[in-house]
Amino acid sequence: MIFCRKIKDSIALVQRCKAAAIDNHGYVVALDDSDLVKLVDDLGDDTFPNYSFPTLKRMFDKLTM
Repeated sequence: MIFCRKIKDSIALVQRCKAAAIDNHGYVVALDDSDLVKLVDDLGDDTFPNYSFPTLKRMFDKLTM
């Protein structure tokens, strides 16, 4: 995981992270301030006791599609 204040070109960043995964360099998920707010909001949902993090899953799914 990489944490940033702001991601200027999220499409290009996702493409680079996806390329790293395809080349077997591992998975990289980049999060900015707005993503962290979403993660905190996920904690307030009923999904947290099930350890379901929809924001992280959605971001990871972008790397594997």
